Amino acid sequence: MNNNNNQFDIYDELMSNDWNHSQAESEDGLVRYDQPPSYETFIRECFLKDRPALFTAKCGLMNDWSCLAEWLTEDRTKPNFDRLVQLYGCMIVPVTKCASNITEYGSDENKSTMRFDEFVQLWRDTATAAEYYCKDWHLQKMSDETKPLFYSIPVYFQSDWLNEKCLANNEDDFRFV
Repeated sequence: MNNNNNQFDIYDELMSNDWNHSQAESEDGLVRYDQPPSYETFIRECFLKDRPALFTAKCGLMNDWSCLAEWLTEDRTKPNFDRLVQLYGCMIVPVTKCASNITEYGSDENKSTMRFDEFVQLWRDTATAAEYYCKDWHLQKMSDETKPLFYSIPVYFQSDWLNEKCLANNEDDFRFV
């Protein structure tokens, strides 16, 4: 903490860090949180040490996400395709064909666009479900800008330098569904 303005000083932490990666919290190297840590604690324990973190459901970080109520079945175990089609069916989405006989998934010949309701129909058809992937859909950007976000970004991840630059320069964003 910087005592002058009571703000967490990441620069001071970076300069004083010994960069030894202690794996004491768990054998797999994850820092697990059952309660939301303070921002400063997360920075010290994970960000500055380049350690992965797992925020369990007990943290409640997703409790107020409207997309969970809007996009999932009532038991929140699978997509609510009827509701998704009702909300977004007429939108054009990017789709990649991922059939087992395709060797180059990233090639342009396997990419196309289609209406979202058409994609859902392919997904519902068990014979073709695994062949198509809705990839890099910029739903938030394509939606009405006056609508609130579908989710709230936890404080630990709100500083998104790449997206801030892209949005400021009217470039593609990195908020995919």
